[in-house]
Amino acid sequence: MPPAPSNGPRPTPLVARTAGGDRVSITLAGSRIERIDRPDSPTSSVVVPGLTDAHGHVVGLGLSLVRVDLRSCQSPSDCAERVRDMLAKVPACAWIQGRG
Repeated sequence: MPPAPSNGPRPTPLVARTAGGDRVSITLAGSRIERIDRPDSPTSSVVVPGLTDAHGHVVGLGLSLVRVDLRSCQSPSDCAERVRDMLAKVPACAWIQGRG
């Protein structure tokens, strides 16, 4: 992401609360967080971005996009056709996985 421009007015910080209830002041630069301050604390803080998975099985969702879905096959030839379609999308000699 390109750096925020250094000239011009600074954006107004947003005030939010942490999970622990502490107040924080967040300054955004486009779609990224530029600065986080804790106005009631004399010490500095570090923020580490992360992904909070509310038990959504994110890895399983990603894997389902690269596996052959055989769950609703109506016949062996239907399954074989789905496998052939996937083989056309992967490099030669690559392994494929299916579910169903």
